[in-house]
Amino acid sequence: RCDAMSSNLNGPANRRTKATRDVLLEELDDADLWDNYGIDADVEPFTEHFPRANIHEILTSDLLHQVIKGSFKDHLVEWVPMYLELTVGKSQAKVIMDDIDRRIAATPAYPGLRRFPHGRRFKQWTGDDSKALMKVYLAAISEYVNEKIVKAFAAFLDFCYLVRRGARHVW
Repeated sequence: RCDAMSSNLNGPANRRTKATRDVLLEELDDADLWDNYGIDADVEPFTEHFPRANIHEILTSDLLHQVIKGSFKDHLVEWVPMYLELTVGKSQAKVIMDDIDRRIAATPAYPGLRRFPHGRRFKQWTGDDSKALMKVYLAAISEYVNEKIVKAFAAFLDFCYLVRRGARHVW
């Protein structure tokens, strides 16, 4: 984790350290700690009394979670409607997105495929929702986006499937 302010995540930031955490705990009240840094003053890291352990170096992001949620759901799925608006206009993009949702909803019952009766429009996404949508999303959008975009989506999905495999072999 970094020490960027939550209101300006693109601003200057450094990696967190025990020393920075200690200064923040001394200087800020509990509300500021939580609101701006996500630190709960009442929780002591289990590594606090281990001289060679730094909780900020131990914790790493889950690459696949970041890739699936960050790249697929938060970027690619949200980007397609914006791309369509730029290329075909707002009203036609809405018609196309409705058809994409219809295609996703029309996914037949099949082992390993999840059905989305309302297309991609659901309020609370889980990792399983994203992984299930990944299986049908490319087919739903392929007619409406540029061939290069389809290839980029396909390469991204291939990467995700390879990373999720339990064993990797070099042939």
